[in-house]
Amino acid sequence: LNRLKNGGNHFPAGVKEVFKVCGVFGKTVTAEDLSFSVGPLINAAGRLGKSSLAAETFLEADPLKAAEKAAQLKKLNEQRRTLSREALDLLSEEKNIFLSEKLVVAYDEKIHRGISGLVAGKLAEKYKKAALVLVHDGECLRGSIRSYDNEDVFSLLKDHEDFFIQYGGHRQAAGFSLAYEKREEFIQTILQASSQLVCEVNSDDKNYLMEIQDFELQRQIWEEPQIFEPYGKGNPYPALLLKPTQEVIPEPLGKTGEHSKIRFSGINDPLIEAVWFFRKPEEVPTEKKLLFQPQKNYFGGSLKFQMKILSSHEE
Repeated sequence: LNRLKNGGNHFPAGVKEVFKVCGVFGKTVTAEDLSFSVGPLINAAGRLGKSSLAAETFLEADPLKAAEKAAQLKKLNEQRRTLSREALDLLSEEKNIFLSEKLVVAYDEKIHRGISGLVAGKLAEKYKKAALVLVHDGECLRGSIRSYDNEDVFSLLKDHEDFFIQYGGHRQAAGFSLAYEKREEFIQTILQASSQLVCEVNSDDKNYLMEIQDFELQRQIWEEPQIFEPYGKGNPYPALLLKPTQEVIPEPLGKTGEHSKIRFSGINDPLIEAVWFFRKPEEVPTEKKLLFQPQKNYFGGSLKFQMKILSSHEE
């Protein structure tokens, strides 16, 4: 990350242009920027069958060609977002979503095979349980499964490997291929077997460094986490427990209203804001302590000190 300071000025033209379209050029690039801005841009190309374009862009030395290729990557990423939204719109419990206590299964032939994992992740967040998505892929079905709270979804597949043409993955995410004629039997079988899934407490999200009251929040809290980047398995992003002392006001965030922006009357700094993804305003507990991660958010050229809410203390 030290080499990425100043937006990667010492890197080839292709890298600079990728940073520009991601909105991180000219600033200190963080691990979060790589994970949530640059990474998805590259990933989108592979998901939509254009993985070579990402490699070519990063290796491009000509500034003009690099800008053109980076613009193509951005367009593919926008297409990926559109496909994801459209896929979620296709799914409903009345039509093609099947539920058990610990698993949600979705199937629709119109979902692009490259985004099945993304859709599974979104469904896991929405339903707060492991999610499996089946899509068409030529001569067979493709499936992706994602855990919600560290369930061992790979073992669930392994226990039913006779269904699959092939499969692979790890504890929290896996994929497989399946013959069309086995679809209905597989869905019923995997829903019944999902009762064995165990939701383990994810220490990355449930532990916290300290408890703090809202009026005690200062911007310094947002500086120290960057020292210990990059975060991940074995090095979880630090979290704090916030105790509100005054009114808590949740408001809808985003076009669908499925996320919340939360105002704390006890916080006086206008640049400190709180967001809770996949939690509607009416679902936000306003009289409980809230677990959050202090993350910087650069948007439209301005910096916000963002509190990413993870859960209420009782969850």
